[in-house]
Amino acid sequence: MEDTQAQPQEVTFTPEQQAHIDTLFETKKNEWTEEFLNPVVAERDELKGKTTPEPSEQEKQLAERETALTQKEIKIAFSEAGYSDFADLIKVDSVENVQEVVKTITNILNARKVDASYQPEDHKSQTPYENASSKSDVLGMIGSKLQQAFNRN
Repeated sequence: MEDTQAQPQEVTFTPEQQAHIDTLFETKKNEWTEEFLNPVVAERDELKGKTTPEPSEQEKQLAERETALTQKEIKIAFSEAGYSDFADLIKVDSVENVQEVVKTITNILNARKVDASYQPEDHKSQTPYENASSKSDVLGMIGSKLQQAFNRN
């Protein structure tokens, strides 16, 4: 069987040709470095300078203390408003937001107080005669009847 695959031929250059190819290669490499690589490296170095360093242990503790203090202030604000029961249920980020939440809770609770209060159904106002009768006031009963009789005319 004959080998039908083409065997690559080795190309040889003269030293002058090789020197010319090397200079062309070096020139294109330098152009590419100047045009593409250096801007990317400069941008990378700039971004490295902008990154924030990892916070130290002391800074972490300080942030935890600030968070704990803010939570205490929020609980105190709820307690001052009389809603300390809601402090654990409602998550608020800052003390300023607590005031808005307290107003909302107050509006809701006031509306429920009105809804839950006594609301008479089909309740008639009492006449002066009925008032006197409930007090067992005979003179008041007679006076109201006479007044009704004279007001009709």
